[in-house]
Amino acid sequence: MSESKNRKLKRLRKKHIWPSVVGLMIFGLISFLIIFSNMSTLIAYFVMTDMINDFDRAQSLATVCANEYAKSKSWEQAAECIMVGSGTDASAAIIDGEGNFVAGYGKPTFDASRSFRENISESFGEKAYVELSLMLDTENGDSVFEGIENDDVDFGEIVSRAAAQGFIIGSSDENVSNIFTYYYWIGFPIEGTDNRLLVRDDIVLRNRDIIMVMTICIIVGGLLIIPCIFLLANVIRDVVSIGKVRKLIYTDPVTGGHNWLYLEHNCGIIKKLRPKTNGKAASEQPAPAKRLENRPAMVNFTMRKYRSYCSCHGVAEGEALLERIDVLLKSHLRKNEISAHYSEAEFALVLIGKTPEEIQQRVHDITAKITTALGHAHLIFHSGIYFADGGENDIAADAAQMYNYAASAKNSIRECENSASALFNKELLNQQLWEHRVEACMDEALANEEFEVYLQPKYEPTTGTLRGAEALIRWISPTDGFVSPGRFIPIFERNGFITKIDDYMISHVAAQQAKWISEGKKVVPVSVNVSRAHFTQADLAEHIRDLVDAYGVPHSVIEIELTESAFFDDKGALLSTVNKLKAYGFEISMDDFGAGYSSLNSLKDLPLDVLKLDAEFFRGNNSGNRGEVVVSEAIKLAKSLDMRIVAEGVEKKEQVDFLAKHGCDMIQGFYFAKPMPIPDFEQKHWSGSNADGGSVFEAAAR
Repeated sequence: MSESKNRKLKRLRKKHIWPSVVGLMIFGLISFLIIFSNMSTLIAYFVMTDMINDFDRAQSLATVCANEYAKSKSWEQAAECIMVGSGTDASAAIIDGEGNFVAGYGKPTFDASRSFRENISESFGEKAYVELSLMLDTENGDSVFEGIENDDVDFGEIVSRAAAQGFIIGSSDENVSNIFTYYYWIGFPIEGTDNRLLVRDDIVLRNRDIIMVMTICIIVGGLLIIPCIFLLANVIRDVVSIGKVRKLIYTDPVTGGHNWLYLEHNCGIIKKLRPKTNGKAASEQPAPAKRLENRPAMVNFTMRKYRSYCSCHGVAEGEALLERIDVLLKSHLRKNEISAHYSEAEFALVLIGKTPEEIQQRVHDITAKITTALGHAHLIFHSGIYFADGGENDIAADAAQMYNYAASAKNSIRECENSASALFNKELLNQQLWEHRVEACMDEALANEEFEVYLQPKYEPTTGTLRGAEALIRWISPTDGFVSPGRFIPIFERNGFITKIDDYMISHVAAQQAKWISEGKKVVPVSVNVSRAHFTQADLAEHIRDLVDAYGVPHSVIEIELTESAFFDDKGALLSTVNKLKAYGFEISMDDFGAGYSSLNSLKDLPLDVLKLDAEFFRGNNSGNRGEVVVSEAIKLAKSLDMRIVAEGVEKKEQVDFLAKHGCDMIQGFYFAKPMPIPDFEQKHWSGSNADGGSVFEAAAR
């Protein structure tokens, strides 16, 4: 998966609900602050109203006191007059400029040492009060005035502290209908004197006030709770939506179970293998993750011939089978293990174990149990295993890469007709690396003509006379030296590059034949292999004709060699191409006849000129009497169909004698000569004793 696609997928699957949650929390906090602010404001309003009334009354009493003192010149009489005029049993006191008690009534609980003064005309602009002072009532404690200096008085702060402290201290014992009562002394100057009148008063918050405050707050809260409900509903909707999205992303549409994305994003045991890079360069990367006691193994578990099963039973039945396999796989998993449907009939498993052998045995057991549970004895499962051992051979710590390696191990099983498993190892990795190298440089190698034509001669078995040759390709790499065909031809056949190799070989053989003809050499037909993939080209016959004609050589000196497997692809296209090539004058030979499952139909339908017996006829245990019977009858059959016979892979004189006795036309094998570069071929056949193309029996005997 590309990095950009992976990022988009992560954003989708990790769609956060935090914006909705944060929005709900912020709105809830704002609502709380609004309610609290309203409550505080209302309480402060009631307290402030009460205190303003107290200030008015205290100021009136100060005026009465001043008038009475002016008349009687007696502070005691002035105090008595205040008591009568106040109509209450509240305490009052007259103090001098030093704070000493002069006269009064009630209990003088004021603390003259803590007197705070302020011109309250700044606080209550509509009433021009004179300077007042506030004094601590010793029965309440001094927390209201703590930290406030006499010269730095904020009346509003004192009121707020008084209200808050009174609320904390508790309720008045004298009036249970009050929430709290807080006592303090209000002081006003007595006009015409240096003395001040102190009146003890209280801050009272009543039940009816609180009921009114709560009623207003409930109304405000009721208005605010409606958007809160909508926000909460939005959070719930997001949670449900995200759950549905994640289920959609992680659910396989065929099996209904987990898909590959679920495995990749939720396989914690694999994530533990990956060290954090933090954007550092490769040279600065941290050491590999600590070796775990139990290591993860990625398994590619594949049902073979799934398409054939669907052809026989229907696609719906095939998908139902995959669903059952998915359920059975899950039932055999242990803690922290995981399975997922990858594609078509492939499943990915992450198993945990201590050794590769333990994992392989578990895969074998799971396969056997699933086969038994399904009741289909003919089902075949191939499994590839990549075990993350944590050592130097541990080359992948990523789920996708691990699965790739597991799939490579599975592919190495090839066409085994029984259930089997294979472990990924360094050899498989090296083969993959080699294939990448080959594919990366094959075009450049072709352009630089790093591929060289080798020729293997074909001789008449009775006389040893040169009758032909086969063109074989070799790769002389500047970096890897001599590369045998077995290391690159299969790769070219898989990736389609083999068709360019066919053209390369035909052109080079035609060019070489033209050179020899111009030099007066006695040329013999040279066969060139044309891959089965090439026969899908509609104008292949014309294409080969044009390649040869570019060098002006007779078509008869170029023999087109095809394998019998090409007959099983598009029979009609093959027959059409072969007939055209024969019409153009090319000879056609079938290579490797007898390899695999040969069909006599290919001999019946194809107008062949040459039949090449596979080298396996002359090797191993089948080279005895039964093999001789098959070979002799094959020669008779070819002769009856007017075809020449070439025997490949001949390495012993007894084989040469047998083939000569039964009329084989040509022999190709190590007994006479290995494939050789063109200069060696020229040296062998057109110089010295063989300059006239004579017998090579003497050289072979030596």
